[in-house]
Amino acid sequence: MPSEKLRDVDKAILEWIALDLQPFCAVERPSFRKILNLLSPGYKPPSRKTVSGTMLRNAYSGIVGTLKQDRMSTSHAVITFDLRTCTKNQKQMELKLANG
Repeated sequence: MPSEKLRDVDKAILEWIALDLQPFCAVERPSFRKILNLLSPGYKPPSRKTVSGTMLRNAYSGIVGTLKQDRMSTSHAVITFDLRTCTKNQKQMELKLANG
């Protein structure tokens, strides 16, 4: 799989986790990996540690960069970020942005 496609798939996985309030460990579930393997044999999804570490930091940096660019046209913005433990000590994240 080309590196650009890999980045797109990884980004889609992170968005799925954030938007659907999935725990980070969802990427390690056998059923999830089975679906990915059927769609793209040989693709190795990121680990929960990669998702909750590097990928999350990069996404956060991108959002902050976008906000800094957009803040000239915005009177105020509110960002809430919730990283919590759900069932069975599985970490879950939620990110909300509102501007005015």
